Amino acid sequence: MLTTAAAVFFLSPAFTEEHTVQRGENLWSIGRMYSVSIEELCRENGIKKEATLREGQKLLIPSRYVVAPGDTLYGIAGKFGMDVEALKKLNSLQSDTIREGQSLTVRGTPPRPGSDTLAASSPLWPVKASAVTYVAGKISGVQLEARKDEEVTSISSGTVMFSGAYRGFGQVVFVQNGTGYVYVYTGLSSIAVQKGDSVNAGNVLGKTGVDSVSGKSRLTFMVYHNGKPLDPAMAPRG
Repeated sequence: MLTTAAAVFFLSPAFTEEHTVQRGENLWSIGRMYSVSIEELCRENGIKKEATLREGQKLLIPSRYVVAPGDTLYGIAGKFGMDVEALKKLNSLQSDTIREGQSLTVRGTPPRPGSDTLAASSPLWPVKASAVTYVAGKISGVQLEARKDEEVTSISSGTVMFSGAYRGFGQVVFVQNGTGYVYVYTGLSSIAVQKGDSVNAGNVLGKTGVDSVSGKSRLTFMVYHNGKPLDPAMAPRG
Protein backbone atom coordinates (compact mmCIF):
# COMPACT_ATOMS: atom_id res chain seq x y z
CA MET A 1 0.00 0.00 0.00
CA LEU A 2 1.42 3.41 -0.99
CA THR A 3 1.94 5.74 1.97
CA THR A 4 0.11 9.08 2.12
CA ALA A 5 3.40 10.98 1.80
CA ALA A 6 4.28 9.07 -1.35
CA ALA A 7 0.80 9.10 -2.89
CA VAL A 8 0.61 12.90 -2.99
CA PHE A 9 3.31 13.02 -5.67
CA PHE A 10 1.26 10.89 -8.09
CA LEU A 11 -2.04 12.59 -7.39
CA SER A 12 -1.05 16.27 -7.28
CA PRO A 13 -1.61 18.31 -10.45
CA ALA A 14 0.88 20.85 -11.72
CA PHE A 15 1.32 23.65 -9.20
CA THR A 16 0.30 27.28 -9.62
CA GLU A 17 1.38 30.10 -7.32
CA GLU A 18 -1.22 31.09 -4.72
CA HIS A 19 -1.87 34.57 -3.31
CA THR A 20 -3.75 35.36 -0.09
CA VAL A 21 -5.78 38.54 -0.48
CA GLN A 22 -4.83 41.31 1.96
CA ARG A 23 -7.05 44.15 3.16
CA GLY A 24 -7.51 46.80 0.48
CA GLU A 25 -6.31 44.64 -2.42
CA ASN A 26 -8.28 44.22 -5.62
CA LEU A 27 -7.84 42.39 -8.91
CA TRP A 28 -6.01 45.33 -10.47
CA SER A 29 -3.43 45.66 -7.68
CA ILE A 30 -2.84 41.90 -7.47
CA GLY A 31 -2.48 41.63 -11.23
CA ARG A 32 0.05 44.45 -11.22
CA MET A 33 1.97 42.76 -8.39
CA TYR A 34 2.40 39.56 -10.43
CA SER A 35 2.49 41.14 -13.92
CA VAL A 36 -0.67 39.35 -15.08
CA SER A 37 -3.87 40.83 -16.49
CA ILE A 38 -7.21 41.01 -14.73
CA GLU A 39 -8.59 38.77 -17.48
CA GLU A 40 -5.99 36.10 -16.68
CA LEU A 41 -6.72 36.27 -12.95
CA CYS A 42 -10.46 35.94 -13.57
CA ARG A 43 -10.02 33.03 -15.98
CA GLU A 44 -7.63 31.21 -13.62
CA ASN A 45 -9.99 31.58 -10.64
CA GLY A 46 -13.38 31.35 -12.36
CA ILE A 47 -14.51 34.79 -11.20
CA LYS A 48 -15.86 37.93 -12.90
CA LYS A 49 -14.06 41.27 -13.28
CA GLU A 50 -16.56 42.96 -10.99
CA ALA A 51 -16.07 40.37 -8.22
CA THR A 52 -15.42 41.76 -4.74
CA LEU A 53 -12.43 40.15 -3.05
CA ARG A 54 -12.46 39.36 0.65
CA GLU A 55 -9.52 39.46 3.01
CA GLY A 56 -7.94 36.00 3.35
CA GLN A 57 -9.36 34.76 0.03
CA LYS A 58 -6.99 32.53 -1.94
CA LEU A 59 -6.29 33.34 -5.59
CA LEU A 60 -4.34 31.24 -8.07
CA ILE A 61 -1.75 33.28 -9.95
CA PRO A 62 -1.01 32.17 -13.52
CA SER A 63 2.70 32.00 -14.28
CA ARG A 64 4.29 33.48 -17.39
CA TYR A 65 6.95 31.95 -19.63
CA VAL A 66 8.86 33.76 -22.38
CA VAL A 67 9.60 31.54 -25.37
CA ALA A 68 13.34 31.00 -25.85
CA PRO A 69 15.21 30.01 -29.04
CA GLY A 70 14.51 26.37 -29.91
CA ASP A 71 11.46 26.09 -27.65
CA THR A 72 8.48 24.02 -28.76
CA LEU A 73 5.00 23.79 -27.27
CA TYR A 74 5.67 20.17 -26.35
CA GLY A 75 8.91 21.04 -24.57
CA ILE A 76 7.36 23.94 -22.65
CA ALA A 77 4.35 21.85 -21.66
CA GLY A 78 6.66 19.11 -20.40
CA LYS A 79 8.68 21.54 -18.27
CA PHE A 80 5.58 22.72 -16.47
CA GLY A 81 3.79 19.36 -16.19
CA MET A 82 1.08 20.39 -18.64
CA ASP A 83 -0.67 18.78 -21.58
CA VAL A 84 0.04 20.46 -24.93
CA GLU A 85 -3.65 20.94 -25.70
CA ALA A 86 -4.21 22.49 -22.25
CA LEU A 87 -1.33 24.89 -22.89
CA LYS A 88 -2.80 25.87 -26.27
CA LYS A 89 -6.27 26.38 -24.80
CA LEU A 90 -4.91 28.47 -21.94
CA ASN A 91 -3.25 30.78 -24.45
CA SER A 92 -5.97 30.66 -27.14
CA LEU A 93 -3.50 29.22 -29.65
CA GLN A 94 -4.93 27.83 -32.87
CA SER A 95 -1.72 26.11 -34.02
CA ASP A 96 1.51 24.67 -32.64
CA THR A 97 3.51 27.64 -33.94
CA ILE A 98 5.19 29.87 -31.35
CA ARG A 99 7.83 32.58 -31.75
CA GLU A 100 10.89 33.59 -29.77
CA GLY A 101 10.03 36.23 -27.17
CA GLN A 102 6.34 35.29 -27.06
CA SER A 103 4.85 35.33 -23.54
CA LEU A 104 2.75 32.30 -22.60
CA THR A 105 0.56 31.68 -19.59
CA VAL A 106 1.61 28.42 -17.94
CA ARG A 107 0.78 26.39 -14.87
CA GLY A 108 3.53 24.78 -12.88
CA THR A 109 6.97 25.30 -11.38
CA PRO A 110 9.21 27.31 -13.73
CA PRO A 111 12.33 25.43 -14.83
CA ARG A 112 15.76 26.96 -14.40
CA PRO A 113 17.51 28.40 -17.45
CA GLY A 114 19.39 25.83 -19.50
CA SER A 115 17.42 22.82 -18.24
CA ASP A 116 16.92 21.42 -21.75
CA THR A 117 20.66 21.39 -22.40
CA LEU A 118 21.42 19.79 -19.07
CA ALA A 119 18.73 17.18 -19.58
CA ALA A 120 20.26 16.07 -22.84
CA SER A 121 23.87 16.00 -21.67
CA SER A 122 23.90 15.25 -17.94
CA PRO A 123 25.80 12.01 -17.16
CA LEU A 124 24.11 11.72 -13.79
CA TRP A 125 20.85 10.06 -14.75
CA PRO A 126 19.71 6.87 -12.99
CA VAL A 127 20.45 4.97 -16.23
CA LYS A 128 22.70 5.54 -19.25
CA ALA A 129 19.87 7.24 -21.09
CA SER A 130 19.94 7.10 -24.88
CA ALA A 131 17.07 9.62 -25.00
CA VAL A 132 15.47 11.99 -22.50
CA THR A 133 11.84 13.03 -22.98
CA TYR A 134 9.85 15.38 -20.77
CA VAL A 135 6.39 14.11 -19.85
CA ALA A 136 3.36 16.11 -18.76
CA GLY A 137 0.02 15.54 -17.09
CA LYS A 138 -0.41 13.45 -13.94
CA ILE A 139 3.27 12.59 -14.15
CA SER A 140 5.67 15.52 -14.28
CA GLY A 141 9.22 14.40 -15.03
CA VAL A 142 11.27 12.67 -17.70
CA GLN A 143 11.27 9.32 -19.44
CA LEU A 144 14.73 7.84 -19.90
CA GLU A 145 15.27 5.31 -22.68
CA ALA A 146 17.47 2.47 -21.40
CA ARG A 147 18.67 -1.04 -22.10
CA LYS A 148 16.47 -3.94 -21.11
CA ASP A 149 16.96 -4.83 -17.44
CA GLU A 150 19.57 -2.10 -17.06
CA GLU A 151 20.50 -1.32 -13.46
CA VAL A 152 18.80 1.78 -12.05
CA THR A 153 21.04 3.67 -9.63
CA SER A 154 20.19 6.39 -7.13
CA ILE A 155 21.45 9.83 -8.14
CA SER A 156 21.34 11.03 -4.54
CA SER A 157 22.01 9.63 -1.09
CA GLY A 158 19.02 9.36 1.21
CA THR A 159 16.42 7.06 2.74
CA VAL A 160 13.97 4.84 0.86
CA MET A 161 10.49 6.17 1.66
CA PHE A 162 8.60 3.60 -0.39
CA SER A 163 9.49 0.48 -2.33
CA GLY A 164 7.02 -1.75 -4.11
CA ALA A 165 4.32 -2.07 -6.73
CA TYR A 166 1.82 0.66 -7.42
CA ARG A 167 -1.04 0.21 -9.85
CA GLY A 168 -0.33 1.82 -13.20
CA PHE A 169 3.29 2.57 -12.40
CA GLY A 170 4.85 -0.88 -12.00
CA GLN A 171 7.56 -1.20 -9.37
CA VAL A 172 8.34 2.13 -7.70
CA VAL A 173 11.08 3.48 -5.42
CA PHE A 174 11.04 6.80 -3.54
CA VAL A 175 14.28 8.15 -2.07
CA GLN A 176 14.31 11.27 0.12
CA ASN A 177 17.58 13.06 0.82
CA GLY A 178 18.51 15.09 3.88
CA THR A 179 17.30 18.38 2.45
CA GLY A 180 13.78 17.25 1.56
CA TYR A 181 14.20 16.39 -2.10
CA VAL A 182 12.26 13.29 -3.13
CA TYR A 183 13.49 11.23 -6.09
CA VAL A 184 10.90 8.97 -7.71
CA TYR A 185 11.93 6.02 -9.89
CA THR A 186 8.98 4.27 -11.59
CA GLY A 187 8.38 1.45 -14.04
CA LEU A 188 11.06 -0.86 -12.63
CA SER A 189 10.97 -4.59 -13.45
CA SER A 190 12.55 -5.48 -10.11
CA ILE A 191 13.58 -3.70 -6.91
CA ALA A 192 16.76 -4.15 -4.87
CA VAL A 193 15.91 -1.97 -1.83
CA GLN A 194 13.30 -1.86 0.91
CA LYS A 195 11.51 0.91 2.78
CA GLY A 196 13.82 2.37 5.42
CA ASP A 197 17.05 1.44 3.65
CA SER A 198 19.80 4.06 3.48
CA VAL A 199 21.29 4.47 0.02
CA ASN A 200 24.21 6.41 -1.42
CA ALA A 201 24.46 7.99 -4.85
CA GLY A 202 25.31 5.19 -7.27
CA ASN A 203 23.66 2.42 -5.27
CA VAL A 204 21.47 0.06 -7.32
CA LEU A 205 17.74 0.46 -6.69
CA GLY A 206 16.47 -2.08 -9.21
CA LYS A 207 16.26 -2.73 -12.94
CA THR A 208 14.41 -1.03 -15.77
CA GLY A 209 11.09 -2.40 -16.93
CA VAL A 210 9.33 -2.37 -20.30
CA ASP A 211 6.65 0.21 -21.03
CA SER A 212 3.40 -1.65 -21.77
CA VAL A 213 2.28 0.90 -24.38
CA SER A 214 5.46 1.51 -26.39
CA GLY A 215 7.14 -1.83 -25.70
CA LYS A 216 10.38 0.04 -24.98
CA SER A 217 12.64 -0.35 -21.98
CA ARG A 218 12.49 2.93 -20.10
CA LEU A 219 12.45 4.56 -16.69
CA THR A 220 10.13 7.36 -15.67
CA PHE A 221 11.98 9.64 -13.25
CA MET A 222 10.57 12.51 -11.17
CA VAL A 223 11.89 14.84 -8.49
CA TYR A 224 9.89 16.85 -5.93
CA HIS A 225 10.74 19.40 -3.29
CA ASN A 226 8.20 20.56 -0.72
CA GLY A 227 5.52 18.77 -2.73
CA LYS A 228 6.32 20.62 -5.96
CA PRO A 229 7.70 18.96 -9.11
CA LEU A 230 11.12 20.07 -10.33
CA ASP A 231 12.93 19.66 -13.62
CA PRO A 232 14.82 16.41 -12.87
CA ALA A 233 17.83 17.69 -14.84
CA MET A 234 18.26 20.46 -12.26
CA ALA A 235 17.82 18.37 -9.09
CA PRO A 236 20.80 18.01 -6.72
CA ARG A 237 23.05 15.01 -7.32
CA GLY A 238 25.33 13.16 -4.92
